[in-house]
Amino acid sequence: MNRWEAWVKDGILDPKLRKPIKSSWERCKSMGVAFSTDAAPIRMKRAEVQHISSFYREMIEVALPIMRYVQREHGSDQAVVTLSDHTGLLLQVTVDNDDLLKHVKHRHFFEGADWSESGAGTNAVGTAVIEKHPVRVIGAEHYCAGWHEWACSAVPISEPLTGTLLGVLDITSRRQWYETHNLPLIQWAANRIGQDLHKNAISDAFFGLVQELDKPAFLLNRHLYVTWANAQAMAAGIRSGEPLPVVDGPPELLTGQDHGTYVQEFRLGEGDVRTLLKVIPYRLWGLDLGVLCLMMPTSGGKFTAKSFSKSKAMSPVDWTTHYTMDSIIGRTPVILEAKRLAHKAANLSAPVFLAGESGTGKELFAHAIHASGPRRSGPFVAVNCGTLQRELAASELFGYEEGAFTGAKKHGQRGKFLLADKGTIFLDEIAELPIDCQSLLLRVLEEGRVVPVGGTRPIHVDVRVITATHKNLDQEVQSGRFRKDLFYRLSALWIRLPSLRERSEDIPLLVDTFLRQFAKEMGRTSVRLSPEAMQRLTEHSWPGNIRELKNVLQRAVFLCDGNVIEPRHICLAGPFENAPSVDTAKKRRSIHRSLVEQALRESGGNVTEAAQTLGISRATMYRKMKLFNLI
Repeated sequence: MNRWEAWVKDGILDPKLRKPIKSSWERCKSMGVAFSTDAAPIRMKRAEVQHISSFYREMIEVALPIMRYVQREHGSDQAVVTLSDHTGLLLQVTVDNDDLLKHVKHRHFFEGADWSESGAGTNAVGTAVIEKHPVRVIGAEHYCAGWHEWACSAVPISEPLTGTLLGVLDITSRRQWYETHNLPLIQWAANRIGQDLHKNAISDAFFGLVQELDKPAFLLNRHLYVTWANAQAMAAGIRSGEPLPVVDGPPELLTGQDHGTYVQEFRLGEGDVRTLLKVIPYRLWGLDLGVLCLMMPTSGGKFTAKSFSKSKAMSPVDWTTHYTMDSIIGRTPVILEAKRLAHKAANLSAPVFLAGESGTGKELFAHAIHASGPRRSGPFVAVNCGTLQRELAASELFGYEEGAFTGAKKHGQRGKFLLADKGTIFLDEIAELPIDCQSLLLRVLEEGRVVPVGGTRPIHVDVRVITATHKNLDQEVQSGRFRKDLFYRLSALWIRLPSLRERSEDIPLLVDTFLRQFAKEMGRTSVRLSPEAMQRLTEHSWPGNIRELKNVLQRAVFLCDGNVIEPRHICLAGPFENAPSVDTAKKRRSIHRSLVEQALRESGGNVTEAAQTLGISRATMYRKMKLFNLI
């Protein structure tokens, strides 16, 4: 008798059952969920689904391209990627396999279905909603018999500052395909969705205050903790991550439902200060996440305009640095030399160029250089040039004026360089910057001024520039893809970051740090490596460097049910390691096309018969014909 049968027939819970599964089974039993359920309940009809989709339109628009990216990178067409809201209601489903789609639809794995625990028993989506941390459910760990042939892994999507649950991202496959689940990829995707939604929401909420952000501004959650503060608020004594220093209990502002102005006393510095607070509620889809506050001095109060910083307004998005030199882990000579040069460069104003393979920690070094220099109290703005659309790169970096182009915001938008004023801008993957934008960047470096797209008046900007790439910029210059004069301007101070292969002695130290981090994130007490597992790690070549090591360890903690990670938990190959080369992929595509053409010829153009010859469905056959331009 297996664990599930023992629970169903005799009510016996195996003590070896994983804690999240045990807790979920007990909840499902108390809610009266039927063991025999083989299809999730449909909470909404088609018309209602369309309405809820409209309600969550922004979330779906942000998530869908990321879900498709996950689907492509997964390395197999045997998985379904889903997005649900904060209750377990499915909002979006992506699947590339017609046969798989037919089977999941039979289980009601589609938009409008209720995959909460109360509706579908123990499953990754519903259990992640309750547990609020990553969850995997495999085979008979599902409470309902209908899901026993399936495996699923889900990660909550949370608002970054308040931690409020917004939804859940899930990947589901048949049980035998479980090993292809890439939890680090899903976690990255869920975090990215949450961050993008946060940036959109907070930017909209700050719209009414943007003209006055030369004054202290902060975001307050429902528990009276400050979750974000601009430089002016921090200078006034408001600290992110700390309780709001109010004098007489909860501020009146938290009872406000709309925009408004309230009087509040704060305990700042040497005494009490009375200020006006201009308030905007911060909400997403009806969820109250907190309030955005702008502090304004009252006449006769001690809190005068002279108390405020005169620096330019900052974006409400969190542009603070998150790492210091102490965050760079390692004791080998090559990493210590890189840290020494970074320390030296931190106190200079010249641009810094970081060279190194992907995954060596270039952004970590950029954060650390900023945090160790005289600009540490200013903003740190990171931009991945590889994600900038060619047509919009200039407006992203330098901003634009109202009416600069179709779709431009009414009041224009400040670019990343202005947001980084008095601080540091980090341009990652600088080799990907469009060539026409490179000349504009060179002008900013030489003149210290930016001209927004559609504007005519130069704006002075005081910014430290750090750039990085994994490419050989010398070769990019020789090929004409990168300006030689810009290359010389950016690489006055360059630091080469060593690969993990060059510092393999640091692996045990890195492993210890990452295991503690992941154990805490997944609610585990402690996790360690067996000597055999450690040997596997030290003998690996690590083409993906530290990023690859983190992903391997994160997956190992996820797979390990006990406190000791064994070699079987160390997945060094993963779903992508053995991916074909570009040349091999082209050859396979050519062979695949030939097979499709041959099947069509032999069938006399009969698509149904050709599909049967190849052992695929008619719909899949049409998709392949379209892919190979045969229709």
